Amino acid sequence: MKLAYSARLDHKSGEIVFCAVVKSVLDADGKQVAAWSSLMPAALQGDAVKEIEVTWDLREGELRPKPSLQDQNIGLGELLNGRANPSALFDLPNSRRGQLHAFLYPTETQFRKQGESWLFVLAAGKRSAFYPNKKAPEPVDAFIIRTLRAGHQDLISRAPATSVLSTKSIALLGTGAVGAPLAIELARNGVGELKLLDADVVEPGNTIRWPIGSSAWGRTKTQALADFIAREYPATNVSCVNHALGTFVPQTGFGDFAALDETLAFVDLVIDGTASFGTTSLIQDQARSRSLPLVALYASPSVASGVVALYMPNEGCPVCLEWAWEDGTSGISPPPGMFAEAELIQPPGCAERTFSGTFFDLQELSLQAMRVVAGFFAGGFPQSSSVVYTLAFEDQDGIRVPAWHKNSLPPHSQCSCRK
Repeated sequence: MKLAYSARLDHKSGEIVFCAVVKSVLDADGKQVAAWSSLMPAALQGDAVKEIEVTWDLREGELRPKPSLQDQNIGLGELLNGRANPSALFDLPNSRRGQLHAFLYPTETQFRKQGESWLFVLAAGKRSAFYPNKKAPEPVDAFIIRTLRAGHQDLISRAPATSVLSTKSIALLGTGAVGAPLAIELARNGVGELKLLDADVVEPGNTIRWPIGSSAWGRTKTQALADFIAREYPATNVSCVNHALGTFVPQTGFGDFAALDETLAFVDLVIDGTASFGTTSLIQDQARSRSLPLVALYASPSVASGVVALYMPNEGCPVCLEWAWEDGTSGISPPPGMFAEAELIQPPGCAERTFSGTFFDLQELSLQAMRVVAGFFAGGFPQSSSVVYTLAFEDQDGIRVPAWHKNSLPPHSQCSCRK
């Protein structure tokens, strides 16, 4: 098998810290039977990472759980086969050399379910220690390296309801206080591809209600999110379009339609986190023309309430929702404070007014949108119905408690979407 590894010396304990990923496994005939297909974890990125080839053996007996060589009945003679293979030795910190060997063994991987797992044994010492025929050989220290499972099934096994997301591509437009945490939730739950569109930059004042802190200051929100997701959730493929909807670049001819063409190409669902009715209408038109479902989420100016809506093609649209609020049809009422523009604030240095509210309240919208997306792909919605979830915070002994109300949204008779 082939491994990518890094090794460093912990100066407090004097111990070697060894970290590796199995990149590929070959059978006895040299045929590849498994391979790592994702990006490398953050600890295994950079110039210090090296690659080695490691031999492995199949053991018929189940190994014991105690992490010591003596408990496993594996001696150094078995590990080193009597003499080190010079080509298998690799450098370790503190002028030491190492040799790694792997054992595949049967074990109970789940309750009453048999499977296989790996045991990795690292022998470390001075170079001369690996040649026992020499007089007074130096000692070899042997360690069992803890093995962690990171295959696709291992990552989704704790949340099987979201496993369907791994094959889906989602476009997220708007990566502010409600869009950014949703982007991270989508990646955390294993979405296969995520396309981000925004042009805003993270300001220090943003981070009180943005999911990444000072490391993102001065960076575009899309790129800060893309780098974070690539580092922490490498199974998700992220791409960015740096564009502010409503703008046009005459030098390149790049405007809204070009940006949306790039962002919406080959996706399964669109999410609007822009919290702007003008851009929502544009996004809805473009999603509908491509027969794509749209999820929109936004808060009231004081975050006293909010909306998460799933708009299906040829069903109720954002304008239909405005009509429903206006005449009370479909039993849908405007969220409390939705039109209280006096509650908007304009922080110093900010070109536009924004809502006032806390991140922990805004996250209610992001998490509900995540539930809607997961439920949609799991088949939890009638495919022909638009749905509106209305959030209102209720005061219970001085604590704001979220309450959600669900309504179907049919096309409104006064809306042009029916024509």
